[in-house]
Parts: sequence; structure tokens; C-alpha cells
Amino acid sequence: MHFLTRTLIENQYINQYNLELNRYNALFKELVEAHGFDMVLSVTRYIINYAKHATTSIDDNFGFFKTSIINNINNFLRRNERKEESFEEYLKRVLQ
Repeated sequence: MHFLTRTLIENQYINQYNLELNRYNALFKELVEAHGFDMVLSVTRYIINYAKHATTSIDDNFGFFKTSIINNINNFLRRNERKEESFEEYLKRVLQ
């Protein structure tokens, strides 16, 4: 079992009998290979915290988690790209 899947279980996002454990394992493997362990761990912790305090119920934990982790990683990567752009690049992007 992937370490991050166990993290979801330990934080009660899912339980150890969840039928989609293999899907979580495969998702984590793919994301860690593409973006690194630290990035995926940070976003996972963020989603767990969000889910614990969500005001609406989450019906499809895996679907919610997959969409959330991909969107959050992409948002983080876009912000990092913008940090490195020059002022001229910023103006070109904004004024287009």
C-alpha cells in the first residue's frame, strides 16, 4: 500500500476497507513520479484538511480527491511559473 494511501486512512479520509484503495495507490504513484513526493504530500494534506471541514458532504471520495489533487497541483505549478516571468512577459500575458 502506498504511503500516501495510508496517510488518507490514518487521517480518516477513507477507511482500510475502501474498495478503491488500488485506485488511490495508482494515482499516488503516477503523481509522485510526475511531480515529486513533497508536492503530492503537501497537496494531500491540504485536501484532507479541507475535507474535514467541508460544509457539504462528499459523495465520491475518490472522484473528489482525484479532481482536487490534480487541480491543486496545476494551480501551484502555474503560480510558480508566473513567479519566474519577467515584467515584460507579465505585460504581454496580461495585455493579450
